[in-house]
Amino acid sequence: MRRRLMCTALAVITGALGMAAPGAGASGTTVRPAAVTAPVAVIRPAAAATTIYVVRRGDSLSRIARITHTPLRTLLALNHLRLTSVIRPGRRLVVLAAGNPTAAPPPAPAGDGLVRRAPLASGVRFSWSTTHSGYPAADIFAACRSVAVAPVTGTVIEVRTENLYNPTIDNPAYRGGRYVAILGDDGVRYYMAHFDEIMAGTVVGARVTVGTPIAYVGKSGRAGSCHIHFGLSLPCPGKEWRVRRGVIWPQAYLSAWRSGTSTSPRAALDRWSAANPTACAVAMALPTAPDA
Repeated sequence: MRRRLMCTALAVITGALGMAAPGAGASGTTVRPAAVTAPVAVIRPAAAATTIYVVRRGDSLSRIARITHTPLRTLLALNHLRLTSVIRPGRRLVVLAAGNPTAAPPPAPAGDGLVRRAPLASGVRFSWSTTHSGYPAADIFAACRSVAVAPVTGTVIEVRTENLYNPTIDNPAYRGGRYVAILGDDGVRYYMAHFDEIMAGTVVGARVTVGTPIAYVGKSGRAGSCHIHFGLSLPCPGKEWRVRRGVIWPQAYLSAWRSGTSTSPRAALDRWSAANPTACAVAMALPTAPDA
């Protein structure tokens, strides 16, 4: 009995620290092949979507968001800030380009009419895990160097082009290897990881339309085979990896998108956030959060 309790406690602690098994799927996982036929879009350069705002005396984050027409959530994500962050005169912040038609609109509600798709180019054969080890996410398997695309129209808010993962240290913030996070126009963060290479135009602040090529499938980070780790969440106001990796199961959404139904995950994420109001604070307080 004592041994069983100790094992249970160890499992709980391990899960809380994000020490999950590699992202190749749990034992007994089954996958379903699928083909994607949505058209591939063309990437828009980052310079056309963002600009630099120099903080002035008396500025606040809410005021900067208002006068630059940058949603506050997007402003925080683009600059890795929190609502409580102190900004001093002279600081340069990335904001959406004022008056630019490619600038992101405020987050849209569920049933927003946005087109969503699996994050792989037309003609690429792929399959995904029906479960995931440790937390809700999906591993989408495809041939190495397959073209990965934006699953939704939005703004690139996080990119890592180097594989910093060291298995000896096993820093959970580096397990995703090379990754891209897109803040969709629905306010959802679409996180994709383990890429072999990030495309040159995929930079923080870039506006992408659904189907925009963003990277090449690989197995960087803690991965045993070529695949895309796919996680859904709402962005936190500071750097973290624990929420970003995924908080709701994406498999049902992938199935809907494959069949041509653009089901939004926003309502489910709103419910999860309401039920877990301290999740971001806990994630941002982890010692490895600044490495995300």
